[in-house]
Amino acid sequence: MRRLTSGLFVLLLAFGIAACDDDSSSNNTSNINNTTNTNNASCGDGVVDGTDECDDLDLDGQTCADQGFTGGVLACNADCTFNVDACTDTCADECTADETLCTDDVLSTCVVDSETGCTVWEDTDCSGLGQVCDATGAAAECVDTCTDACTEDETQCNGSVIELCAIQTSGCTDWETSSDCADNSELCDDTTGIAECVPDCTPECTAGESRCTGSAVEECTDPDSNGCTIWAASGVDCTGPSEECQVVTGTAQCVLTCSAECTLGDTRCSIDTIQLCDDPDSNGCFVWTDEADCAAISQVCDMGSGTASCVAPPAGENCADVLPLTVPVDISGDSFSADFPGDDFSVDPGTCDSADGPDAVFVVNLTAGATYIITEHDALDAVLHVQDVCDETGICLASADDGLSDSLLFAPEVDGDYYIVLEAWSSTATNWDQPYHLTIVEMESAEATCDDGVDNDGDGVIDCFDPDCAGIASCGPEDTDVFCGDGIDNDGDGVTDCEDSDCAGVGPCGPENTAARCADGIDNDNDGFTDCDDSDCFGMVGACESETNCADGEDNDGDGFTDCADPDCSGVGTCGPED
Repeated sequence: MRRLTSGLFVLLLAFGIAACDDDSSSNNTSNINNTTNTNNASCGDGVVDGTDECDDLDLDGQTCADQGFTGGVLACNADCTFNVDACTDTCADECTADETLCTDDVLSTCVVDSETGCTVWEDTDCSGLGQVCDATGAAAECVDTCTDACTEDETQCNGSVIELCAIQTSGCTDWETSSDCADNSELCDDTTGIAECVPDCTPECTAGESRCTGSAVEECTDPDSNGCTIWAASGVDCTGPSEECQVVTGTAQCVLTCSAECTLGDTRCSIDTIQLCDDPDSNGCFVWTDEADCAAISQVCDMGSGTASCVAPPAGENCADVLPLTVPVDISGDSFSADFPGDDFSVDPGTCDSADGPDAVFVVNLTAGATYIITEHDALDAVLHVQDVCDETGICLASADDGLSDSLLFAPEVDGDYYIVLEAWSSTATNWDQPYHLTIVEMESAEATCDDGVDNDGDGVIDCFDPDCAGIASCGPEDTDVFCGDGIDNDGDGVTDCEDSDCAGVGPCGPENTAARCADGIDNDNDGFTDCDDSDCFGMVGACESETNCADGEDNDGDGFTDCADPDCSGVGTCGPED
Protein backbone atom coordinates (compact mmCIF):
# COMPACT_ATOMS: atom_id res chain seq x y z
CA MET A 1 0.00 0.00 0.00
CA ARG A 2 1.13 3.54 -0.64
CA ARG A 3 1.45 5.55 2.57
CA LEU A 4 1.98 9.35 3.02
CA THR A 5 4.12 10.76 5.83
CA SER A 6 4.23 14.22 7.39
CA GLY A 7 5.67 17.48 5.89
CA LEU A 8 9.15 16.66 7.29
CA PHE A 9 9.94 14.90 4.03
CA VAL A 10 9.44 18.14 2.02
CA LEU A 11 11.80 20.12 4.30
CA LEU A 12 14.57 17.55 4.03
CA LEU A 13 14.26 17.56 0.23
CA ALA A 14 14.65 21.33 0.08
CA PHE A 15 17.65 21.24 2.36
CA GLY A 16 19.37 18.67 0.17
CA ILE A 17 18.91 20.75 -2.96
CA ALA A 18 20.43 23.86 -1.27
CA ALA A 19 23.40 21.87 -0.13
CA CYS A 20 24.24 20.93 -3.72
CA ASP A 21 24.78 24.59 -4.80
CA ASP A 22 28.46 25.28 -3.93
CA ASP A 23 28.57 28.74 -5.71
CA SER A 24 31.75 27.74 -7.63
CA SER A 25 33.00 30.29 -10.07
CA SER A 26 33.84 27.61 -12.59
CA ASN A 27 30.27 26.51 -12.58
CA ASN A 28 29.15 30.05 -13.09
CA THR A 29 31.39 30.18 -16.08
CA SER A 30 29.75 27.09 -17.42
CA ASN A 31 26.38 28.68 -16.85
CA ILE A 32 27.49 31.63 -18.91
CA ASN A 33 28.55 29.25 -21.63
CA ASN A 34 25.25 27.51 -21.36
CA THR A 35 23.57 30.81 -21.64
CA THR A 36 25.51 31.34 -24.78
CA ASN A 37 24.37 27.91 -25.98
CA THR A 38 20.83 28.82 -25.18
CA ASN A 39 21.13 31.89 -27.22
CA ASN A 40 22.26 29.70 -30.06
CA ALA A 41 19.41 27.07 -29.62
CA SER A 42 16.52 26.86 -32.08
CA CYS A 43 12.98 25.41 -31.19
CA GLY A 44 11.42 23.64 -34.10
CA ASP A 45 14.51 22.06 -35.61
CA GLY A 46 13.35 18.60 -34.47
CA VAL A 47 16.22 18.27 -31.97
CA VAL A 48 15.99 18.80 -28.23
CA ASP A 49 18.56 21.45 -27.25
CA GLY A 50 18.87 24.42 -25.05
CA THR A 51 15.75 24.81 -22.92
CA ASP A 52 13.63 22.49 -25.13
CA GLU A 53 11.59 19.85 -23.22
CA CYS A 54 10.95 18.28 -26.57
CA ASP A 55 11.08 19.26 -30.20
CA ASP A 56 8.50 17.87 -32.63
CA LEU A 57 8.88 14.07 -32.50
CA ASP A 58 11.98 14.21 -30.30
CA LEU A 59 10.66 13.59 -26.76
CA ASP A 60 14.14 13.24 -25.28
CA GLY A 61 13.27 9.67 -24.23
CA GLN A 62 10.43 10.84 -21.98
CA THR A 63 7.01 9.11 -21.54
CA CYS A 64 3.76 9.83 -19.72
CA ALA A 65 5.08 7.81 -16.79
CA ASP A 66 8.02 10.23 -16.48
CA GLN A 67 5.48 12.99 -16.13
CA GLY A 68 3.71 11.29 -13.22
CA PHE A 69 1.02 9.46 -15.18
CA THR A 70 0.37 5.76 -15.37
CA GLY A 71 -0.04 5.52 -19.14
CA GLY A 72 -1.12 7.15 -22.34
CA VAL A 73 0.75 8.92 -25.21
CA LEU A 74 3.12 11.86 -24.56
CA ALA A 75 3.27 14.57 -27.28
CA CYS A 76 5.15 17.83 -27.92
CA ASN A 77 3.66 21.32 -28.18
CA ALA A 78 4.80 23.86 -30.82
CA ASP A 79 6.72 25.80 -28.12
CA CYS A 80 8.78 22.66 -27.41
CA THR A 81 6.98 21.87 -24.13
CA PHE A 82 5.39 18.50 -23.28
CA ASN A 83 1.72 17.92 -24.18
CA VAL A 84 0.21 15.52 -21.59
CA ASP A 85 -3.38 15.71 -22.84
CA ALA A 86 -3.29 12.08 -23.99
CA CYS A 87 -1.64 10.81 -20.82
CA THR A 88 -3.81 8.78 -18.41
CA ASP A 89 -3.77 8.01 -14.72
CA THR A 90 -5.60 4.70 -13.95
CA CYS A 91 -4.44 4.13 -10.42
CA ALA A 92 -6.51 1.69 -8.27
CA ASP A 93 -8.16 2.67 -5.02
CA GLU A 94 -6.66 0.84 -2.06
CA CYS A 95 -9.65 1.43 0.19
CA THR A 96 -12.90 3.30 0.70
CA ALA A 97 -12.49 6.97 1.62
CA ASP A 98 -12.74 7.60 5.37
CA GLU A 99 -12.47 3.87 6.16
CA THR A 100 -10.38 3.20 9.28
CA LEU A 101 -8.77 0.15 10.82
CA CYS A 102 -6.29 -0.79 13.53
CA THR A 103 -3.13 -2.83 13.02
CA ASP A 104 -1.87 -3.29 16.54
CA ASP A 105 -1.68 0.35 17.69
CA VAL A 106 -1.33 1.86 14.23
CA LEU A 107 -4.44 3.71 13.03
CA SER A 108 -4.86 3.54 9.26
CA THR A 109 -7.19 6.06 7.63
CA CYS A 110 -8.24 5.89 3.99
CA VAL A 111 -7.57 9.24 2.25
CA VAL A 112 -7.51 10.53 -1.34
CA ASP A 113 -3.99 10.99 -2.82
CA SER A 114 -3.88 14.55 -4.19
CA GLU A 115 -1.40 13.55 -6.91
CA THR A 116 -3.26 10.52 -8.34
CA GLY A 117 -6.82 11.02 -7.13
CA CYS A 118 -6.86 7.43 -5.83
CA THR A 119 -7.39 6.40 -2.23
CA VAL A 120 -4.47 5.23 -0.09
CA TRP A 121 -3.95 4.31 3.54
CA GLU A 122 -2.43 6.99 5.79
CA ASP A 123 -0.97 5.68 9.07
CA THR A 124 -0.85 7.26 12.51
CA ASP A 125 1.06 5.56 15.34
CA CYS A 126 -1.21 5.89 18.37
CA SER A 127 1.54 4.69 20.69
CA GLY A 128 3.56 7.79 19.81
CA LEU A 129 0.71 9.78 21.29
CA GLY A 130 0.62 7.62 24.41
CA GLN A 131 -2.62 6.02 23.19
CA VAL A 132 -3.88 2.76 21.76
CA CYS A 133 -5.78 2.05 18.55
CA ASP A 134 -9.39 0.97 19.18
CA ALA A 135 -11.69 -0.39 16.42
CA THR A 136 -14.68 -1.38 18.55
CA GLY A 137 -16.68 1.74 17.73
CA ALA A 138 -18.22 2.93 14.47
CA ALA A 139 -14.71 3.99 13.32
CA ALA A 140 -11.21 3.06 14.47
CA GLU A 141 -9.48 5.76 16.50
CA CYS A 142 -6.64 6.47 18.90
CA VAL A 143 -7.97 6.35 22.45
CA ASP A 144 -6.52 6.46 25.94
CA THR A 145 -7.89 2.96 26.74
CA CYS A 146 -9.04 0.14 24.44
CA THR A 147 -12.09 -2.16 24.39
CA ASP A 148 -12.03 -5.85 23.51
CA ALA A 149 -13.43 -6.42 20.04
CA CYS A 150 -13.95 -10.15 20.52
CA THR A 151 -13.23 -13.13 22.73
CA GLU A 152 -9.70 -14.49 22.52
CA ASP A 153 -9.29 -17.50 20.19
CA GLU A 154 -12.68 -16.99 18.56
CA THR A 155 -12.71 -17.24 14.78
CA GLN A 156 -14.88 -15.68 12.11
CA CYS A 157 -15.11 -15.33 8.37
CA ASN A 158 -14.39 -12.02 6.64
CA GLY A 159 -15.08 -12.86 3.02
CA SER A 160 -12.80 -15.81 2.23
CA VAL A 161 -10.45 -14.91 5.12
CA ILE A 162 -10.44 -16.71 8.46
CA GLU A 163 -9.88 -14.16 11.22
CA LEU A 164 -8.62 -15.06 14.69
CA CYS A 165 -9.39 -13.02 17.80
CA ALA A 166 -6.04 -12.27 19.47
CA ILE A 167 -4.70 -9.92 22.15
CA GLN A 168 -3.04 -6.90 20.57
CA THR A 169 -0.12 -4.81 21.92
CA SER A 170 -2.75 -2.51 23.36
CA GLY A 171 -3.77 -5.31 25.68
CA CYS A 172 -7.19 -5.56 24.06
CA THR A 173 -8.44 -8.24 21.71
CA ASP A 174 -9.06 -7.61 18.03
CA TRP A 175 -9.53 -9.61 14.85
CA GLU A 176 -6.46 -10.46 12.79
CA THR A 177 -6.00 -12.47 9.63
CA SER A 178 -5.29 -16.16 10.18
CA SER A 179 -5.53 -17.63 6.65
CA ASP A 180 -7.24 -17.03 3.32
CA CYS A 181 -9.37 -19.97 2.10
CA ALA A 182 -9.23 -18.56 -1.44
CA ASP A 183 -5.57 -19.63 -1.60
CA ASN A 184 -6.86 -23.21 -1.93
CA SER A 185 -9.93 -22.33 -4.03
CA GLU A 186 -12.15 -22.84 -0.99
CA LEU A 187 -14.73 -20.80 0.88
CA CYS A 188 -14.77 -19.64 4.48
CA ASP A 189 -17.67 -21.00 6.51
CA ASP A 190 -18.44 -20.15 10.15
CA THR A 191 -22.03 -21.42 10.36
CA THR A 192 -20.97 -24.00 12.94
CA GLY A 193 -19.48 -21.30 15.19
CA ILE A 194 -15.94 -22.12 14.13
CA ALA A 195 -14.55 -20.58 10.95
CA GLU A 196 -13.13 -23.15 8.55
CA CYS A 197 -12.32 -23.58 4.89
CA VAL A 198 -14.88 -25.66 3.00
CA PRO A 199 -15.07 -26.83 -0.63
CA ASP A 200 -16.30 -24.26 -3.09
CA CYS A 201 -19.47 -26.24 -3.85
CA THR A 202 -23.03 -26.65 -2.60
CA PRO A 203 -23.49 -30.12 -1.05
CA GLU A 204 -26.64 -31.74 -2.44
CA CYS A 205 -27.34 -33.78 0.67
CA THR A 206 -26.00 -35.19 3.92
CA ALA A 207 -23.70 -38.17 3.52
CA GLY A 208 -25.52 -41.42 4.35
CA GLU A 209 -29.00 -40.12 3.53
CA SER A 210 -31.18 -41.96 1.02
CA ARG A 211 -34.16 -41.02 -1.12
CA CYS A 212 -36.53 -42.38 -3.78
CA THR A 213 -36.32 -41.22 -7.38
CA GLY A 214 -39.15 -42.98 -9.13
CA SER A 215 -38.67 -46.67 -8.33
CA ALA A 216 -34.91 -46.30 -7.69
CA VAL A 217 -33.22 -45.92 -4.29
CA GLU A 218 -30.51 -43.22 -4.31
CA GLU A 219 -27.83 -42.66 -1.64
CA CYS A 220 -25.98 -39.47 -0.68
CA THR A 221 -22.27 -40.01 -1.34
CA ASP A 222 -19.04 -37.98 -1.24
CA PRO A 223 -17.07 -39.51 -4.14
CA ASP A 224 -14.09 -37.11 -3.87
CA SER A 225 -14.05 -36.99 -0.05
CA ASN A 226 -14.18 -33.19 -0.16
CA GLY A 227 -17.60 -32.52 1.30
CA CYS A 228 -19.19 -32.06 -2.14
CA THR A 229 -21.91 -34.64 -1.61
CA ILE A 230 -24.12 -35.80 -4.48
CA TRP A 231 -27.04 -38.18 -4.99
CA ALA A 232 -26.01 -41.44 -6.67
CA ALA A 233 -27.83 -44.65 -7.63
CA SER A 234 -27.58 -47.35 -4.97
CA GLY A 235 -28.28 -50.19 -7.39
CA VAL A 236 -31.64 -50.95 -5.74
CA ASP A 237 -34.68 -50.60 -8.01
CA CYS A 238 -38.15 -51.34 -6.61
CA THR A 239 -39.73 -52.89 -9.69
CA GLY A 240 -40.96 -56.19 -8.23
CA PRO A 241 -44.65 -57.18 -8.16
CA SER A 242 -46.71 -54.81 -5.99
CA GLU A 243 -43.51 -53.00 -4.96
CA GLU A 244 -42.54 -49.33 -4.82
CA CYS A 245 -39.84 -47.14 -3.31
CA GLN A 246 -40.83 -45.37 -0.10
CA VAL A 247 -38.96 -43.50 2.65
CA VAL A 248 -39.67 -45.33 5.90
CA THR A 249 -38.34 -43.80 9.15
CA GLY A 250 -35.91 -41.72 7.14
CA THR A 251 -34.55 -44.52 4.96
CA ALA A 252 -35.51 -45.18 1.34
CA GLN A 253 -36.45 -48.82 0.77
CA CYS A 254 -38.62 -51.10 -1.33
CA VAL A 255 -42.01 -51.74 0.24
CA LEU A 256 -45.12 -53.61 -0.83
CA THR A 257 -47.96 -51.48 -2.13
CA CYS A 258 -50.56 -53.96 -0.95
CA SER A 259 -52.00 -54.65 2.47
CA ALA A 260 -52.29 -58.27 3.51
CA GLU A 261 -55.98 -59.18 3.51
CA CYS A 262 -55.55 -62.16 5.79
CA THR A 263 -53.16 -64.49 7.57
CA LEU A 264 -51.42 -66.96 5.32
CA GLY A 265 -53.08 -70.39 5.48
CA ASP A 266 -56.38 -69.22 7.00
CA THR A 267 -59.66 -70.33 5.42
CA ARG A 268 -63.11 -68.79 5.31
CA CYS A 269 -66.50 -69.18 3.65
CA SER A 270 -67.57 -66.77 0.94
CA ILE A 271 -71.23 -67.76 0.65
CA ASP A 272 -70.76 -71.42 -0.40
CA THR A 273 -67.17 -71.12 -1.66
CA ILE A 274 -64.18 -72.11 0.46
CA GLN A 275 -61.46 -69.46 0.28
CA LEU A 276 -57.80 -69.87 1.29
CA CYS A 277 -55.48 -67.05 2.34
CA ASP A 278 -52.62 -67.42 -0.14
CA ASP A 279 -49.62 -65.55 -1.54
CA PRO A 280 -50.04 -66.11 -5.30
CA ASP A 281 -47.20 -63.73 -6.29
CA SER A 282 -44.84 -64.80 -3.48
CA ASN A 283 -44.44 -61.17 -2.42
CA GLY A 284 -46.17 -61.07 0.96
CA CYS A 285 -49.44 -59.72 -0.48
CA PHE A 286 -51.74 -62.26 1.14
CA VAL A 287 -55.16 -62.43 -0.53
CA TRP A 288 -58.23 -64.65 -0.37
CA THR A 289 -58.37 -67.12 -3.25
CA ASP A 290 -61.20 -69.50 -4.16
CA GLU A 291 -60.41 -73.11 -3.32
CA ALA A 292 -63.65 -75.10 -3.62
CA ASP A 293 -67.26 -74.49 -4.63
CA CYS A 294 -69.43 -76.39 -2.17
CA ALA A 295 -72.58 -75.60 -4.18
CA ALA A 296 -71.18 -77.64 -7.08
CA ILE A 297 -71.60 -80.77 -4.93
CA SER A 298 -74.94 -79.63 -3.42
CA GLN A 299 -73.31 -78.66 -0.14
CA VAL A 300 -72.68 -75.47 1.74
CA CYS A 301 -69.55 -73.91 3.21
CA ASP A 302 -69.36 -74.20 6.99
CA MET A 303 -66.94 -72.77 9.60
CA GLY A 304 -68.26 -74.80 12.50
CA SER A 305 -64.96 -76.61 13.02
CA GLY A 306 -62.94 -73.41 12.79
CA THR A 307 -61.81 -74.29 9.28
CA ALA A 308 -63.94 -73.81 6.19
CA SER A 309 -65.31 -77.06 4.82
CA CYS A 310 -68.13 -78.30 2.61
CA VAL A 311 -70.98 -79.90 4.57
CA ALA A 312 -74.52 -81.00 3.87
CA PRO A 313 -76.76 -77.92 3.86
CA PRO A 314 -78.76 -77.21 7.00
CA ALA A 315 -82.39 -78.11 6.70
CA GLY A 316 -83.68 -74.98 8.46
CA GLU A 317 -86.03 -77.11 10.56
CA ASN A 318 -85.18 -75.76 14.01
CA CYS A 319 -82.70 -73.67 16.02
CA ALA A 320 -80.11 -76.44 15.87
CA ASP A 321 -80.27 -76.54 12.07
CA VAL A 322 -80.72 -72.91 11.00
CA LEU A 323 -80.46 -72.15 7.26
CA PRO A 324 -78.16 -69.11 6.70
CA LEU A 325 -79.20 -66.59 4.05
CA THR A 326 -77.76 -63.30 2.79
CA VAL A 327 -79.75 -60.14 2.02
CA PRO A 328 -81.24 -59.77 -0.51
CA VAL A 329 -83.02 -63.09 0.15
CA ASP A 330 -85.11 -64.82 -2.49
CA ILE A 331 -86.03 -68.44 -1.63
CA SER A 332 -88.99 -70.38 -3.01
CA GLY A 333 -90.37 -73.86 -3.57
CA ASP A 334 -93.38 -75.77 -4.86
CA SER A 335 -94.34 -77.35 -1.52
CA PHE A 336 -93.55 -75.81 1.84
CA SER A 337 -94.39 -79.01 3.78
CA ALA A 338 -92.16 -81.10 1.50
CA ASP A 339 -89.17 -78.80 2.00
CA PHE A 340 -89.78 -78.12 5.72
CA PRO A 341 -91.88 -80.93 7.21
CA GLY A 342 -91.01 -80.33 10.88
CA ASP A 343 -93.17 -78.40 13.31
CA ASP A 344 -90.79 -77.31 16.08
CA PHE A 345 -91.82 -73.75 16.94
CA SER A 346 -94.40 -72.83 19.52
CA VAL A 347 -93.41 -69.24 20.09
CA ASP A 348 -94.53 -66.86 22.81
CA PRO A 349 -98.17 -65.92 22.07
CA GLY A 350 -97.77 -62.62 23.86
CA THR A 351 -95.28 -61.25 21.31
CA CYS A 352 -95.88 -63.48 18.29
CA ASP A 353 -98.87 -64.18 16.05
CA SER A 354 -100.03 -67.79 16.48
CA ALA A 355 -99.54 -70.57 13.91
CA ASP A 356 -99.78 -74.36 14.08
CA GLY A 357 -98.19 -75.71 10.91
CA PRO A 358 -94.71 -76.75 9.81
CA ASP A 359 -92.03 -74.11 10.12
CA ALA A 360 -88.66 -73.06 8.70
CA VAL A 361 -85.99 -70.92 10.39
CA PHE A 362 -83.41 -68.78 8.61
CA VAL A 363 -80.59 -66.55 9.90
CA VAL A 364 -79.60 -63.28 8.22
CA ASN A 365 -77.14 -60.55 9.19
CA LEU A 366 -78.84 -57.16 9.39
CA THR A 367 -77.50 -53.62 9.87
CA ALA A 368 -78.74 -51.16 12.47
CA GLY A 369 -80.34 -48.05 10.97
CA ALA A 370 -81.65 -49.87 7.91
CA THR A 371 -85.25 -51.04 7.43
CA TYR A 372 -85.92 -54.44 5.89
CA ILE A 373 -89.02 -55.68 4.07
CA ILE A 374 -89.74 -59.35 4.85
CA THR A 375 -92.43 -60.84 2.61
CA GLU A 376 -94.03 -64.24 1.81
CA HIS A 377 -95.54 -63.85 -1.67
CA ASP A 378 -97.04 -67.20 -2.74
CA ALA A 379 -100.08 -69.36 -1.97
CA LEU A 380 -98.80 -70.46 1.44
CA ASP A 381 -100.89 -69.00 4.27
CA ALA A 382 -98.06 -68.32 6.69
CA VAL A 383 -96.99 -66.30 9.71
CA LEU A 384 -93.67 -64.41 9.89
CA HIS A 385 -91.65 -64.05 13.09
CA VAL A 386 -88.34 -62.20 13.83
CA GLN A 387 -86.12 -63.14 16.80
CA ASP A 388 -82.69 -61.92 17.89
CA VAL A 389 -82.05 -65.21 19.73
CA CYS A 390 -83.32 -68.38 18.12
CA ASP A 391 -85.77 -69.83 20.64
CA GLU A 392 -88.51 -72.21 19.58
CA THR A 393 -90.65 -71.05 22.51
CA GLY A 394 -89.23 -67.54 22.84
CA ILE A 395 -90.39 -64.02 22.20
CA CYS A 396 -90.61 -62.20 18.86
CA LEU A 397 -89.20 -58.78 17.99
CA ALA A 398 -91.75 -58.59 15.16
CA SER A 399 -94.50 -60.82 13.80
CA ALA A 400 -97.02 -60.65 10.93
CA ASP A 401 -100.08 -62.63 9.80
CA ASP A 402 -101.75 -60.90 6.86
CA GLY A 403 -103.38 -63.88 5.17
CA LEU A 404 -102.01 -65.25 1.93
CA SER A 405 -99.54 -62.39 1.48
CA ASP A 406 -97.64 -61.71 4.68
CA SER A 407 -95.20 -58.80 4.97
CA LEU A 408 -93.55 -56.85 7.76
CA LEU A 409 -91.04 -54.02 8.13
CA PHE A 410 -88.19 -54.59 10.55
CA ALA A 411 -85.56 -52.04 11.64
CA PRO A 412 -82.87 -53.64 13.84
CA GLU A 413 -81.48 -51.51 16.65
CA VAL A 414 -78.04 -53.16 16.57
CA ASP A 415 -75.97 -54.90 13.92
CA GLY A 416 -76.05 -58.68 14.11
CA ASP A 417 -77.69 -61.97 13.20
CA TYR A 418 -81.47 -62.19 13.30
CA TYR A 419 -83.67 -65.28 12.95
CA ILE A 420 -86.59 -65.25 10.50
CA VAL A 421 -89.20 -67.93 11.16
CA LEU A 422 -91.69 -68.80 8.40
CA GLU A 423 -94.52 -70.90 9.87
CA ALA A 424 -97.60 -72.33 8.12
CA TRP A 425 -100.70 -70.88 9.77
CA SER A 426 -102.57 -74.20 9.87
CA SER A 427 -101.49 -77.79 10.36
CA THR A 428 -103.88 -79.03 7.69
CA ALA A 429 -102.35 -80.30 4.48
CA THR A 430 -104.40 -77.97 2.33
CA ASN A 431 -102.72 -75.07 4.12
CA TRP A 432 -99.09 -76.07 4.28
CA ASP A 433 -98.71 -78.17 1.13
CA GLN A 434 -98.50 -74.98 -0.96
CA PRO A 435 -95.91 -73.08 -3.00
CA TYR A 436 -93.93 -70.54 -0.96
CA HIS A 437 -91.75 -67.54 -1.86
CA LEU A 438 -89.82 -65.64 0.84
CA THR A 439 -87.95 -62.40 0.11
CA ILE A 440 -85.96 -60.10 2.42
CA VAL A 441 -84.74 -56.80 0.98
CA GLU A 442 -83.46 -53.54 2.40
CA MET A 443 -86.09 -50.84 2.06
CA GLU A 444 -85.31 -48.13 -0.49
CA SER A 445 -86.31 -44.48 -0.18
CA ALA A 446 -87.55 -44.76 -3.77
CA GLU A 447 -88.07 -47.91 -5.83
CA ALA A 448 -84.71 -48.39 -7.53
CA THR A 449 -84.74 -52.21 -7.74
CA CYS A 450 -87.42 -52.74 -10.34
CA ASP A 451 -87.18 -56.42 -11.23
CA ASP A 452 -87.40 -58.37 -7.97
CA GLY A 453 -91.18 -58.59 -7.47
CA VAL A 454 -90.90 -56.67 -4.18
CA ASP A 455 -92.38 -53.33 -3.13
CA ASN A 456 -88.95 -52.05 -2.10
CA ASP A 457 -90.07 -48.61 -0.96
CA GLY A 458 -93.30 -49.75 0.72
CA ASP A 459 -95.60 -47.49 -1.28
CA GLY A 460 -97.96 -50.29 -2.34
CA VAL A 461 -96.78 -50.61 -5.95
CA ILE A 462 -94.19 -53.07 -7.21
CA ASP A 463 -91.40 -52.87 -9.78
CA CYS A 464 -92.48 -51.35 -13.09
CA PHE A 465 -95.93 -50.48 -11.63
CA ASP A 466 -94.13 -47.97 -9.39
CA PRO A 467 -93.65 -44.53 -11.02
CA ASP A 468 -90.18 -44.47 -9.44
CA CYS A 469 -89.15 -47.15 -11.94
CA ALA A 470 -90.01 -45.06 -15.01
CA GLY A 471 -86.97 -45.08 -17.24
CA ILE A 472 -85.22 -47.83 -15.27
CA ALA A 473 -83.54 -50.36 -17.59
CA SER A 474 -86.00 -53.19 -16.90
CA CYS A 475 -89.11 -51.00 -17.28
CA GLY A 476 -90.62 -49.71 -20.49
CA PRO A 477 -92.79 -50.79 -23.40
CA GLU A 478 -93.02 -54.60 -23.43
CA ASP A 479 -92.34 -54.96 -27.14
CA THR A 480 -88.69 -56.04 -27.47
CA ASP A 481 -87.02 -59.43 -27.73
CA VAL A 482 -85.51 -58.98 -24.25
CA PHE A 483 -88.60 -57.61 -22.46
CA CYS A 484 -90.84 -60.31 -23.96
CA GLY A 485 -88.79 -63.11 -22.41
CA ASP A 486 -87.48 -61.78 -19.08
CA GLY A 487 -90.37 -62.86 -16.82
CA ILE A 488 -91.08 -59.23 -15.78
CA ASP A 489 -94.18 -57.14 -16.39
CA ASN A 490 -92.04 -54.40 -17.89
CA ASP A 491 -94.88 -52.04 -18.80
CA GLY A 492 -96.88 -52.60 -15.60
CA ASP A 493 -100.10 -53.63 -17.34
CA GLY A 494 -100.63 -56.80 -15.29
CA VAL A 495 -99.55 -59.31 -17.95
CA THR A 496 -96.07 -60.62 -18.56
CA ASP A 497 -94.04 -61.59 -21.64
CA CYS A 498 -96.04 -63.58 -24.24
CA GLU A 499 -99.24 -63.05 -22.23
CA ASP A 500 -98.93 -59.37 -23.10
CA SER A 501 -100.49 -58.53 -26.47
CA ASP A 502 -97.62 -56.08 -27.06
CA CYS A 503 -95.34 -59.13 -27.43
CA ALA A 504 -97.35 -60.84 -30.20
CA GLY A 505 -94.83 -61.98 -32.80
CA VAL A 506 -91.92 -60.35 -30.91
CA GLY A 507 -88.82 -62.29 -29.90
CA PRO A 508 -89.78 -65.60 -28.26
CA CYS A 509 -93.55 -65.05 -28.70
CA GLY A 510 -95.37 -66.83 -31.51
CA PRO A 511 -96.24 -70.34 -32.60
CA GLU A 512 -94.68 -72.97 -30.30
CA ASN A 513 -93.62 -75.28 -33.10
CA THR A 514 -89.81 -75.30 -33.35
CA ALA A 515 -87.18 -77.30 -31.46
CA ALA A 516 -85.89 -74.06 -29.89
CA ARG A 517 -89.30 -72.84 -28.73
CA CYS A 518 -90.24 -76.29 -27.48
CA ALA A 519 -87.28 -76.20 -25.09
CA ASP A 520 -87.00 -72.53 -23.93
CA GLY A 521 -89.22 -72.75 -20.83
CA ILE A 522 -91.64 -70.12 -22.23
CA ASP A 523 -95.30 -70.51 -23.16
CA ASN A 524 -94.56 -68.94 -26.53
CA ASP A 525 -98.10 -69.11 -27.92
CA ASN A 526 -99.80 -68.25 -24.61
CA ASP A 527 -102.08 -71.27 -24.66
CA GLY A 528 -101.33 -72.31 -21.10
CA PHE A 529 -98.90 -75.07 -22.03
CA THR A 530 -95.13 -74.82 -22.11
CA ASP A 531 -92.65 -76.69 -24.31
CA CYS A 532 -93.32 -80.44 -24.52
CA ASP A 533 -96.58 -80.06 -22.57
CA ASP A 534 -97.89 -78.11 -25.56
CA SER A 535 -99.47 -80.41 -28.18
CA ASP A 536 -97.76 -78.33 -30.86
CA CYS A 537 -94.45 -79.74 -29.60
CA PHE A 538 -95.37 -83.43 -29.44
CA GLY A 539 -92.75 -85.47 -31.30
CA MET A 540 -90.62 -82.38 -32.02
CA VAL A 541 -87.19 -83.70 -33.04
CA GLY A 542 -84.49 -82.34 -30.75
CA ALA A 543 -86.99 -81.38 -28.07
CA CYS A 544 -90.07 -83.55 -27.59
CA GLU A 545 -89.48 -86.82 -29.39
CA SER A 546 -91.56 -89.97 -28.71
CA GLU A 547 -90.57 -92.11 -25.76
CA THR A 548 -88.26 -94.35 -27.75
CA ASN A 549 -85.88 -95.00 -24.85
CA CYS A 550 -88.06 -96.95 -22.48
CA ALA A 551 -85.48 -97.84 -19.87
CA ASP A 552 -83.63 -94.56 -19.04
CA GLY A 553 -85.92 -93.33 -16.28
CA GLU A 554 -86.71 -90.14 -18.29
CA ASP A 555 -89.97 -88.76 -19.69
CA ASN A 556 -88.35 -88.28 -23.10
CA ASP A 557 -91.40 -86.88 -24.88
CA GLY A 558 -92.65 -84.72 -22.02
CA ASP A 559 -96.11 -86.29 -21.87
CA GLY A 560 -96.00 -87.00 -18.15
CA PHE A 561 -95.27 -90.72 -18.55
CA THR A 562 -91.90 -92.37 -18.12
CA ASP A 563 -90.51 -95.49 -19.79
CA CYS A 564 -92.98 -98.42 -19.70
CA ALA A 565 -95.72 -96.18 -18.26
CA ASP A 566 -95.74 -94.28 -21.54
CA PRO A 567 -98.08 -95.82 -24.13
CA ASP A 568 -95.29 -95.18 -26.66
CA CYS A 569 -93.32 -97.97 -24.97
CA SER A 570 -96.02 -100.61 -25.12
CA GLY A 571 -94.41 -103.80 -26.35
CA VAL A 572 -90.99 -102.17 -26.59
CA GLY A 573 -88.11 -103.95 -24.90
CA THR A 574 -89.08 -104.98 -21.42
CA CYS A 575 -92.39 -103.15 -21.56
CA GLY A 576 -95.40 -105.48 -21.79
CA PRO A 577 -97.67 -107.73 -19.74
CA GLU A 578 -96.01 -109.26 -16.72
CA ASP A 579 -97.13 -112.88 -17.41
